[in-house]
Amino acid sequence: MRALALLFALLPLGAHAQRGRRRRMLDGQTRRSGDAMGHWVEALEPMHRTVCEGRPCRPGEGNLKGYHHWSQPYEPPSDEGKIRYAPFGVGDYAPLISRARAVAREGFVVFAAADYDYREMVENWWRSAQRAKVAEHALVYCLDAESMVYLSAKGLATVNGTSNYLVWMRTRLHRHIQRALAERHTALLSLAEAGLDVLLTDASHVFLRPGLQAYFAQHTDVDVLVQRGKCNPAKHVVGCSLVWNFLFLRGSAPAERRTRISGWLKASVNLGMVDFYLRWWMGHHCIFMGYDKSFRAARPTLTGGRTPADVAASPSQLAIVTLGKSSVCGATASLCLSVGLLPADVFPGADYKASAHPLALVGRVNRPEARHRLRLDRYDELDFDSLVREMRKQDMWLP
Repeated sequence: MRALALLFALLPLGAHAQRGRRRRMLDGQTRRSGDAMGHWVEALEPMHRTVCEGRPCRPGEGNLKGYHHWSQPYEPPSDEGKIRYAPFGVGDYAPLISRARAVAREGFVVFAAADYDYREMVENWWRSAQRAKVAEHALVYCLDAESMVYLSAKGLATVNGTSNYLVWMRTRLHRHIQRALAERHTALLSLAEAGLDVLLTDASHVFLRPGLQAYFAQHTDVDVLVQRGKCNPAKHVVGCSLVWNFLFLRGSAPAERRTRISGWLKASVNLGMVDFYLRWWMGHHCIFMGYDKSFRAARPTLTGGRTPADVAASPSQLAIVTLGKSSVCGATASLCLSVGLLPADVFPGADYKASAHPLALVGRVNRPEARHRLRLDRYDELDFDSLVREMRKQDMWLP
């Protein structure tokens, strides 16, 4: 026993702490009493309501608020029928695919997901789609029954994704915003696997002018097209960052290419799941981190002899990247997965004022106020109100 005690005494302090954490995880104490990252507790009241004082809640009004950075309550998931993580092959996407095929013109679908809090935001998305002649391709994926009823009554092209969203309740994704983000990327994949060209947008994107389908029809040799973010060749492997919430998949590509697109997207989402589970206390952007990690690990190479510095200096030129990892390549290098960085003057990011770009097809703004996002379950009315005010300032909120 003395020898054993001496051995523990010689162990570094971190090893003692790690053993203690493991014990707490085993006996369930961590789940209720928190750990070194801060105290957290189960919610004692509903974290989301759709009725406030006998009337429909304003966007975000019925969501739990007033918590601090390290004290976000959570709703414990049911222990019934748990699955490991991403429900590929678990959800039923046949109704979504059928509805998308009915909506799509020339095999092209513009896709956004929304819950009841986002109902007014996605109405604005739809009005802009009508103005820009994009509505003939547009489809809203509803993540709760309330949004489905409301938006269908308003005449939007909708499909009910509630049952697929609820599959995520059986995983360790404790927060709504995590589950919603993961589900929309899983649904996106199902449409591409069905042979449709599909563009994923946020509900806060605004279509500015016609020409969206014609633009993507030009680049049939590119498998994936993604909006570029900020450019810095010293920081980003291809010169600019990639914004994975504006993402086009070439589902109409031949079967071999479509299989590579599908496999790469699944790997990216699954990698994001690892971040969810290892860093559940972080913000909800782990899916995007999964894409970034998957992209960097796939040995990206700019085509045409371009360099990261050249891409950063020419943000208004389409840049094409080939991913050289064997898992995303066919028998020859010419069959590797290709990713296009969309030109910033046609698809300006939220950091650029879209109205300043006469060629811009789509625009978006950021919320002006920065607020804590760790452990966030849902946005509240302050988030929605500030975003709408900023959209009005930039003439992106349509009457």
